[in-house]
Amino acid sequence: MTSVEPFLFRFNATALIDEVHYSIDVPYGSFMLKATTSEEEITGTTPPRSYRLQSGARVTVWQNSHGRLELFRSSVTGQLYEGAYVDGCEAAIWRYQALRDGISLTTECAWTALPGNADGGPDGGQNLTALTWDIKPGRVSLGTDDVDCLREQAIAGNLPARWASTLSADAVRHLPEGLQVTLPKLNSGENCQVTFLVAWNIPPDDEDASTWVSVQAGPQIILKSAGCR
Repeated sequence: MTSVEPFLFRFNATALIDEVHYSIDVPYGSFMLKATTSEEEITGTTPPRSYRLQSGARVTVWQNSHGRLELFRSSVTGQLYEGAYVDGCEAAIWRYQALRDGISLTTECAWTALPGNADGGPDGGQNLTALTWDIKPGRVSLGTDDVDCLREQAIAGNLPARWASTLSADAVRHLPEGLQVTLPKLNSGENCQVTFLVAWNIPPDDEDASTWVSVQAGPQIILKSAGCR
């Protein structure tokens, strides 16, 4: 087992693997993950390194002269919240560190093709921007932190402090088939983080909110359960 540092995620890797998972697969299709900086789409221009953790989670790393990008991927098992039952939940957490001033990060999570029988749309809540679709007989939710939550993270010191007052109201946007997060410019050496969660089930009734509740899970819970921080 190899201790992998000084990566943005800290973890013990059991193996260096030759695979990158850009998609989140659900029973009704796939969501594609994408990260672009103000300079380029870093995931498509630099060869990645991927590591498998003992928990089965994966961390993929890209680096170029502009910055370092890392993607944590994991299946979230167990009941995240009391009374919330899902058939599956997948997490994608991006971390980026700028290596020069003025670099910004945009991330997306969206259906590769929205199922034709999908019925739904925006389904947000406190500190959450989300979308939920009914795809009979199932239900799928996609969520990320809303702008207020990102501002709170800046106040807490988890994002650049100035973002508490400068983060745009439309930094987190609904796309026709997913979500997009566009963060402000970073100074050299500054870090940022974006979390996407996708959960699905076959709801016992129309009022069941299990998928929506599950995509509110914080990254700390997810990372800890996977042996990562």
